[in-house]
Amino acid sequence: MGAGRELAELRSRIKALRSEVESLGEARGDLPGMIDSANLLRRSEHLARSDALKTDLIACYREYAEGLEGLLRSVLEIQSELTGVLHDQSRMIRAGRRPGAGRAARGAGAGR
Repeated sequence: MGAGRELAELRSRIKALRSEVESLGEARGDLPGMIDSANLLRRSEHLARSDALKTDLIACYREYAEGLEGLLRSVLEIQSELTGVLHDQSRMIRAGRRPGAGRAARGAGAGR
């Protein structure tokens, strides 16, 4: 089942990305001995890395959601087809039943 394997891979990638984003934590505070521009550069690098990871995470969630939607669509189509088959079989069973026909057939088979 290719879709299941693909969703499992996406789920594990999502887990890894979330872990990586969480491990980044918050941007560190200013270092007192550094000048403002160096502190801003450090903060900017942290935000750039965090944003890149979050962009990847969102892309994975989008692919995962699309995969789930595809599976749900397939399940709903199968459900609809099965419902149609059940209705057809019910009609065939009702059409095959005639008053007394079922008992006569059963009685003839039992006497053998």
